[in-house]
Amino acid sequence: MSAQTPTYEIYHFNITAAGESLLLNTQVGGAQVLLTEMAVGTAMYDPAAISDQLALKSEVDRAAILDFERVDKTLQMAAVFDNPAKAYNVGEVGLFTSTGELFAVFSMPNRIVGAKTDAGRFIVKFGLAIDQIPEGAITVDLSNDNVNLIMTRELAQMTLAQVRTSRVQLSMLSREIQQTINGDN
Repeated sequence: MSAQTPTYEIYHFNITAAGESLLLNTQVGGAQVLLTEMAVGTAMYDPAAISDQLALKSEVDRAAILDFERVDKTLQMAAVFDNPAKAYNVGEVGLFTSTGELFAVFSMPNRIVGAKTDAGRFIVKFGLAIDQIPEGAITVDLSNDNVNLIMTRELAQMTLAQVRTSRVQLSMLSREIQQTINGDN
């Protein structure tokens, strides 16, 4: 059995016209953009093609942003969708401000982002690159306790599996390098 290298995808959020207006307002002395919630929906589309998007196309669930960290020019945040009465495929993710405005959307045509089962959780964790946005223009309000998502059992188990896989891969790579150095091709 061969070990697989984990792969990560880059998701490009489209800042809505309302989001752009809020950012412009911060540049002229207005209040910071305060992100508080994430929502998920089932629609799959190109949000850049919608010039005045005010809501997700097919919202099915909404949750407070529970984890937040600013790393360089990235805002890393997460939310947990765990309502046992809901099951759905996720095709769109939206970020909402404290005033309920849709700030940014991620979706791709014909592409499911993930799925939530009745008994399961769907955890959304990502970094929002803000290199073109003035420093301090956006903040995240954790009105609930800041939940360290690493503490969830599922993520702890997944992390352990990835660490074990990485150890095996590093060991194999080390052996290959040593063989190359020693000329044991």
